[in-house]
Amino acid sequence: MSERPYCRVYWSIRSDPKFATIYGDDANLATWLRLLIAADAMWPEPADIPGTCRRKAYQALVAAGLIDDLGRGQFRIHGLDAERSVRSEQAHRASSARWNARSNAPSNADSNARAFGQGMPLRAEPSKAEPSPVAPAREGTDDDPAGAYWSLVGKYPAGKVLTWIDDLAGRYGGPAVIRAMAEAHMADRATATLLGRTSDLLAAGARQLERAEREDEKRRLREKRAVPPALPVWDDAERQAIWARHRDEIAKAAGRTTG
Repeated sequence: MSERPYCRVYWSIRSDPKFATIYGDDANLATWLRLLIAADAMWPEPADIPGTCRRKAYQALVAAGLIDDLGRGQFRIHGLDAERSVRSEQAHRASSARWNARSNAPSNADSNARAFGQGMPLRAEPSKAEPSPVAPAREGTDDDPAGAYWSLVGKYPAGKVLTWIDDLAGRYGGPAVIRAMAEAHMADRATATLLGRTSDLLAAGARQLERAEREDEKRRLREKRAVPPALPVWDDAERQAIWARHRDEIAKAAGRTTG
């Protein structure tokens, strides 16, 4: 599985004050998402404003503080520099942790040689003076799906398998991937299909959340429509003024019709 670029959109935008005029407006939200994709693809360089960008929606995003307009037809997504820096640092730490774990874990050949050299059976319990060779495999499993995969399967992921795991973690978050992986492994120990079944569980969970969000939106609309909005005073005054201006004309027209 090849690595696929992605953009993160946090659920918190639903209640973020900056999105008060954006999240509920389809045009504004769609414009923000398209600009986010364009800016993320060009980062760390500024992005060009697409020719198809709606000017009214763009101005709303600038006014909300979500877009930094740089002039010359260029812009930045406000906060993207910090987000990408954090992602880069997290990826670096995860890579370092995986490298250290692999470097510190003794190989099977080393373990067997040590056991034979001491005249011990291969399955003897480890001594208290020497840590178990299994211990490093459990380090980092709380937040690194690659470590959890190692503990479940007994083999550290590499190549396409590791790329797949990192892709899932980028889309759903490390803790969610670990939970789904554990659930899939408890149901079926087959290593060849573990990540495929993990992906299915994560996708199903995401669809369930989307359905719950849609139902919440429907409920909110029903509650809003249950109380019809009161007609503003100025609207009623305007109606009365229109009637007054045209009352005589309407009466004359009606008289001609009946005559």
